[in-house]
Amino acid sequence: MTLIRLLASLAFLTCVSGAAEAVEIRTATGLAAIAETPKRVAVFDVAAIDTLDALGVAPAGAPATIFVPQLETVAKKAEPVGTLFEPDLEALNALRPDLIIVGGRSSPRSASTSRVAPTIDMTMAGADLLAESRERLDAYGALFGRQAQARAIEEKLDAAVSAARAAVAGKGKALILMTNGPKITVYGAGSRFGWLHAGLGISPAVERIGAAVHGERRRSSSSPRPIPTG
Repeated sequence: MTLIRLLASLAFLTCVSGAAEAVEIRTATGLAAIAETPKRVAVFDVAAIDTLDALGVAPAGAPATIFVPQLETVAKKAEPVGTLFEPDLEALNALRPDLIIVGGRSSPRSASTSRVAPTIDMTMAGADLLAESRERLDAYGALFGRQAQARAIEEKLDAAVSAARAAVAGKGKALILMTNGPKITVYGAGSRFGWLHAGLGISPAVERIGAAVHGERRRSSSSPRPIPTG
C-alpha cells in the first residue's frame, strides 16, 4: 500500500469514527445517547422551546399554542404537531423528525412519540429548578453544538439570580399564590415554585404547605378562612 493510500484510509477511518460517536446527555429519565446532532426536532415542552430559542435552535415542530406570548413567534414558524398535552402522531409522522423532546404535561406521551422518532423527556421537577435549568442548558448546548452559547446564557442566569437574591435579602418572608377564577392556590417550599425559596433565599411565610403538584387549593368567598401562619 502506498503512503498516499495509507493516509487516505486513515483519514476515512477517522471520519467514520467521529461520525459514530454519540453525545450523552442527562434527561429526566437518566442518561441518553444521541447518535448525531438532530436536524429536525419536534418539541412539546415550553421550557425546552424557550431554551432552544435562546440557543438559536429553531424547532421544526411544536404545539400550535404554547401560551407564552414571547414564544408564539417560535411556534408559528414551526409545523403544528399537536398540543402541550397531546402530540399529534399523524402530524409527527408527516414531519419526520429525528428527535422529539417532551416534558411536563407531554411526558406521559413519550412511549407513543418514541414510535415515531427517538424521544427524550426533559421534564424539570421544580424543587431545585435552577440546578435543573443549568443541567438542561448544558445538555442542549452539547446536543446541538452550542456549548459557547450555553455558557454565555448560564453566566447571564447566574448574574440575574445574584441580583435577585440581593434585592430580596432582608425583606422578610414570602407566600406564593396563584389565582384561577374563584380558586386560590398556595405553593410551598416543596412545590414546583419552591425554587423561589431555595434559589433566592426567601423564607416561606407558611411552613406547613403540602407539596402536591398543583399546590393547596382554597375557594375564595366573602368570608374566606384564614391560612394558618403558625
